[in-house]
Amino acid sequence: MLSKVCIVGLLEALTVLNAAAATPLAKRDSSCNTPENRACWAAGFDIMTDYEEKTPLTGRTVNYTLVLEQYESYTGPDGGIKHDAMLFNGSFPGPTITADWGDWINVTVINKLLTNGTSIHMHGINMRNNNINDGVNGVTEYPIPPNGTKSYLFLADQYGTTWYHSHHSSQYGNGVLGPLVLNGPASANYDVDLGTFPINDWYYDSADRILSRLQALNPPAADNISFNGTNVNRTDITKGKYAKVPLVLNPPAADNIFFNGTNVNRTDITKGKYAKVPLVLNPPAADNIFFNGTNVNPTDITKGKYAKVVLTPGLKHMLRLINPSVAYAFTFSIVGHNFTVIANDLVPLNTTHPNTTSEEEITSDPGNGNYWINATQPTNGVCGNFNGKPAAILSYDLYPNASDQLPIVDGPVPEDLRCEDTTDFRPVVARDIPPSEFSISPSNTLPVHLELRDDTNQTKVFWTVNDIALNVSWEKPILEFVREDNTSWPYDENVLEIPPDSEWSFWLIESEFNYPHPMHLHGHDFVILGRSPALDGPTLNNPMTPVRHFDPVLDTPHLNFTNPTRRDVTMLPGKGWLIVAFRNDNPGAWLFHCHIAWHASMGLSVQFLERKDEIKEKMDLNLLVPNCKAWQAYIDTNPPWHPK
Repeated sequence: MLSKVCIVGLLEALTVLNAAAATPLAKRDSSCNTPENRACWAAGFDIMTDYEEKTPLTGRTVNYTLVLEQYESYTGPDGGIKHDAMLFNGSFPGPTITADWGDWINVTVINKLLTNGTSIHMHGINMRNNNINDGVNGVTEYPIPPNGTKSYLFLADQYGTTWYHSHHSSQYGNGVLGPLVLNGPASANYDVDLGTFPINDWYYDSADRILSRLQALNPPAADNISFNGTNVNRTDITKGKYAKVPLVLNPPAADNIFFNGTNVNRTDITKGKYAKVPLVLNPPAADNIFFNGTNVNPTDITKGKYAKVVLTPGLKHMLRLINPSVAYAFTFSIVGHNFTVIANDLVPLNTTHPNTTSEEEITSDPGNGNYWINATQPTNGVCGNFNGKPAAILSYDLYPNASDQLPIVDGPVPEDLRCEDTTDFRPVVARDIPPSEFSISPSNTLPVHLELRDDTNQTKVFWTVNDIALNVSWEKPILEFVREDNTSWPYDENVLEIPPDSEWSFWLIESEFNYPHPMHLHGHDFVILGRSPALDGPTLNNPMTPVRHFDPVLDTPHLNFTNPTRRDVTMLPGKGWLIVAFRNDNPGAWLFHCHIAWHASMGLSVQFLERKDEIKEKMDLNLLVPNCKAWQAYIDTNPPWHPK
């Protein structure tokens, strides 16, 4: 069992009161999906069923309606005022969408925002042969305009815990998200399902204003403006002196502006190159860290309240962990307790694998019956720099009189995982990747850079992949190009067509910058074949630290092709490399992007166009038309205002 785990995506954790080992996978019996046999689900379906091959169709459709509204000044659960909160059905997080494996799910979204479009993505749902419902405006659909309505229909052919969120710029940082639970079998037995437990960063300022500051490098306010090395003091003009400036009328126009000695040619951008920026851009400090939508106010603990998880002694409990953060990763731990991770990113895990569990007796001091649940940030500050110790409380119903007391044992500080997620989990349903198909070349290498570029007469920061900062068109998504049999999409759509005759698609991502990125793929689980070690210590913030490029000779022997971890999000190490692979079997336009909302909005994305010629056979692209007309009618008189 584990005492800590880094959360950059989704985990289902089993926590126990005693030292019992995880229950081995059991064969189905007549009493299906009971506390004694959670591996079973229904006749012919259990934890060993490959959900990519077989789904227990229920014939049932579950319906939900999400009304998205805007609150100019929203008083959050910690008493803090958030500017321009955007919430589903008036709550944060939004309603939990719940269904069973094999159900159809219909989610109707009503957009009542004042001036923003939106689109809703079901994170981690592969949408097999259903790309049109992936919910990415500019890629798979047009935005839902204010006062517009759209329904998303999809089959729950996976099971487990995930979430849904806006995919309209950095909008989900304003609160546009909620949990999604798909009930199904589990790889370990449990008595009680405690439900979802999201842990996320929370900002009082609006997401788009934070994004605008980050793109402008968030410069500090100057104390003065110097002319030729002098000026009067701005708070006391008796100090200092004005500069005397010899006036030159009509200076000649410059032919270019160089950044760090370079730039593209202003009349021919195929010549020259943009400057690469050797900076450390730590994320903005969050104003709070919420556990299940609440926490005490970090500056006044009399406001707000700690989230609580209540256990019953002697029973096994399943807790569904979600990290829906804009930018933060956490090391999750419970003081005095161990737990077993039974699934991540909707992939059930083999809990008897020696790398994922160990038999440890829990020997904690019961104290007053309350224990801290901690979300610890790495000390390097690059995947979270909240100034505090975010926590929630675990308690037992055995101690009802202690319900209002704080835990008295702080517990040890977890090991610093340096923003790395665990990659040695082993899925229950194995996938082995043929090493003979693996090769790396420039055509499947994705270099990630940070660049300064001119944008509407202003110099801004952009993240690029293959030297392109993705800039989707809300007015014409890629699926619209496919519908029209038009391949002349703009260069900055960053579309990469996957060769249709390949069974597996392999990708090497290399970061030229010292910032780690949680890379998320739509439409697939990918396997993690390998990655370079995370930077830490003095190497992290040293601009002279060399990039650790993938070396085919030295690194290929260490790649894992035998049932490697499958995720839909994993960390790309700073100044390092990551290799992932996925099956080429799901027609559509699938986004692959950094899930730090600021970075994705700054361009750190590519679009994989997969089996293009089969897309129109698998789905009705004419369903794009109604929302196309609604969006166009809106922007004709109300142009969208904030950045993508």
